[in-house]
Amino acid sequence: MNNIDIKILPSNGTVKGVPKEVTIRGMKGVEISTIYSSLTEASIDEVIKAVTDGGQIDVDLLTDEDKLFILLETRKLTFGPEVKQSLRCPFCNHIHEYTIDLDNLPIHLLDETNFNDIITLSSGDTITKRLPNKLTYEEIENARIKFNYPPTYNFILGIASKIDKINGRRLTIREQVEWLENLDGKLLVEVAESINFVYGVENTYIVNCVKCGTNFTGGVGLNADLFR
Repeated sequence: MNNIDIKILPSNGTVKGVPKEVTIRGMKGVEISTIYSSLTEASIDEVIKAVTDGGQIDVDLLTDEDKLFILLETRKLTFGPEVKQSLRCPFCNHIHEYTIDLDNLPIHLLDETNFNDIITLSSGDTITKRLPNKLTYEEIENARIKFNYPPTYNFILGIASKIDKINGRRLTIREQVEWLENLDGKLLVEVAESINFVYGVENTYIVNCVKCGTNFTGGVGLNADLFR
């Protein structure tokens, strides 16, 4: 019988249509086969939908941080918290066999008490934040294609993906870009910093090389080897 647990999602109830808590179960054979066969966005979404609340969650509304959290939780419920990785020291090229305990990775919940606060910029303009999800990224990509935004606009588009309203109005991506691209440079950086929110699983860790003694950063990535 698969293990089942109830967890608070990192988004912490701030995303409309996404519950604060979710029931997560361990993976069955069909989900393992899905991951081993093709680890794509579509297959990841299929697995997440299957292991959460009997498929009642709309995966398109989940943020990337919530998705990673669910995948790591179902991994723990299926195989346990320990993950073995081979890491190469970037300084001396020594290869480490390293065991990570997923239970020890810090999880940061979004602060729901102030996430929806109105942010007043030094210019007097106001903005509110949003958590981007698959639908947001599709909207961004459609605008990129339609208006032929070059790669130099990636920073601005990234900011636009995290803004809900400007001066109390919900604008189109095109309107947001026009507003952002004409801001004073210093103000653009102020906007970017004001909507910077950190939440989710802290999936990086520090490794000390046993050969050269230098510290370097390792990370838990999404690949088929994680699910063994």
